[in-house]
Order: sequence, then structure tokens, then C-alpha cells
Amino acid sequence: MAYTIDSSCKKYHKDYLDYYYFCGQVIAKALYEKITIKAYLNKLILKTILGINLVIDDIKYCDTEVYNSLQFILNNPLADMTSIGTFVSYKKDSESGIENFIELKENGRNIEIVDGNKHEFASLLLNKVFIAPIEEEVNSLVKGFATLLSKSLISVLDEDELELFICGDEGIDIKDWQENTVYEKPYHKDHPVIKRFWEMVEKMPTNDCENFLQFCT
Repeated sequence: MAYTIDSSCKKYHKDYLDYYYFCGQVIAKALYEKITIKAYLNKLILKTILGINLVIDDIKYCDTEVYNSLQFILNNPLADMTSIGTFVSYKKDSESGIENFIELKENGRNIEIVDGNKHEFASLLLNKVFIAPIEEEVNSLVKGFATLLSKSLISVLDEDELELFICGDEGIDIKDWQENTVYEKPYHKDHPVIKRFWEMVEKMPTNDCENFLQFCT
């Protein structure tokens, strides 16, 4: 389970941004002291901490149903289909459960989604529905984090590696590690030295394996 931002808290706490600022400081302090905490943050938050630009593919971390629908729109020609929809979206309020109508651009309810504008639609959807509503809170958390750890100190990490440093891991997915390793010539995945290397990694105790992965990254 990944924690995300509840934008409704601003209704009840006038100092809500201070809380997020403090949360950022707590996470950075734990990271600095090498204390793992089970604060599994949404990948959008982790990427923002690292200063990595958010892309349309990141919607999958927030709403898989919307993401899958969007992938269908982006990866298929729309010319021969009946109306896919217009430049609007609906987002359910976390407190009331009511779906709020969001117009993605001026007069969006009257703009049909077609092949010529579907990428614009996807970009607006990401920004208007998944970024803008919690932008203040996320930025406050990031500012708090940066008071103890500057972006330059963690810039070599990606969001998955940052999560590993913050939360720790009960085990390493070595198969996934292998599949995402890039080799330089003359080495390749079937090279005898590389095969022997992975055999040794698979025999490592979990703690040694985690430390070795952190060293490599």
C-alpha cells in the first residue's frame, strides 16, 4: 500500500502545509540516519522529491482504471470509433464519495477526443486531475525534505531506489534486477563471468544483497 496526499485535509487544518513540511523532514532525517520506516509513498511523490518530471505513464500509480483507459486511447486509432469522450474528467472526493466534474480546458465539454488531440488530452488529464489538486501539499513535503537532504545528494537514485532506502526491503527481486541490468561490452547476460556473478548474488544473505544493490546504484 502506498501513501498519497489527501487534499481534503485543508478543510480541517489551517496549518496543513506545515504538517506536510514536517513529514518531509522526518523522512529525510530517517534516511540520513539510515533508519528505515514503512512510509511507502506514491511514486509521484518520490519522483517529485528527486526532481524527476512526471509523465503520463505515472498515472498508473494513482488510478489503474484511468491509466488502462488512457492507454487504449493513446495506442489505438480513434477515427473509426464512436465518440470516446470530451476534454472532461471526474474525480471522486475521498471524503464524500461524490464525483466532481473537471473540465480539462476551456469549453472542454464540447471538445471531442480525436487522434489529433488525444496526447494533449492525456497531458491535461495528468496535470489537472493528478498533479494540480495536491501540488501545494507535495511541494511543502519536498521543501521539508530538502532542509535536511539536498536534491544533489539523492539525484543518482530513481524512485524505486529512493523507496528502498527509505523503507528497506524484506527481499530483493533478483530476477527483476537481472532483467534491468545493462552490460557493457564484452559482457552480456550469457557471458560465463556474468552467469557466475548472478549465482553468487543468489546465494547472498538478504542484508548483504540489499547493501550490495545500494552500493551498485
